[in-house]
Amino acid sequence: MKEGAAWKLASWQIANGGLAAEREEWNGTYRERPTFDVKPNRLLVDTLKDRGPGTALDLMMGQGRNALYLASKGWTTTGVDLSDEGVLLAREAASKQKLKLETFSAEGERAPGTGGAAKGEIAAHFRVGFHILRDETVEDVADWGTKTKLVRFVAQKK
Repeated sequence: MKEGAAWKLASWQIANGGLAAEREEWNGTYRERPTFDVKPNRLLVDTLKDRGPGTALDLMMGQGRNALYLASKGWTTTGVDLSDEGVLLAREAASKQKLKLETFSAEGERAPGTGGAAKGEIAAHFRVGFHILRDETVEDVADWGTKTKLVRFVAQKK
């Protein structure tokens, strides 16, 4: 548009934000059914080596590979994820494996931005009533096949 002798440019954009936008982003990722590692996380497998079944909570479970592994080993497992599509994939896999994971929920939350957590951020929520067994930041290959920094956290209820 022209104002006097000069041209003036105006641009408006609308973008979804907040929790709903993050949910839709992850739903889109899982709808595409990308190639991701379906084996349980090495940290989880190593942590459970010398432990019998118990009760587990898998936060940000994604497609549920770790929750499914826990359930297959006799653990009473609850998996939580923001993505409805991720929860759907977990339920489908649980059904195929004849596992009972009725407790999966899509009501979880991710951290803003990339979904990552800083070292100590998760532990802060488990300081009372839990033994923190592992809380570290490492560089390793993520489930999506890329090398990146990962926060590894394991806690056991007292």
